[in-house]
Amino acid sequence: MTQKTTILDEMIFINLLGACAIHATFNYGKKIHACILRTGTTMNAKLSNSLIDTYSKGGNVTYAKRIFKLAVDIDTILYISMIAGYALRGKSITILKNS
Repeated sequence: MTQKTTILDEMIFINLLGACAIHATFNYGKKIHACILRTGTTMNAKLSNSLIDTYSKGGNVTYAKRIFKLAVDIDTILYISMIAGYALRGKSITILKNS
């Protein structure tokens, strides 16, 4: 049997993070984030959005906020993801204070 190497790219990470967000698995999300950093994958808006969504749904809005602040190309979708993350955790008042 021949062993093939899988090249980890942005789309693979986005799909993996999407699965973590659906199942709210914070620890797997952190491991995938570490892998993204180790492989030197470029952080664009799509990947940042996936990380924010995963961390928010996994219960850690603090990590999501860090990703948001480090994002290079902040767009409307990233703002909506952060707002949804705060709202999901019952921190709607935080949204109003920060706006």
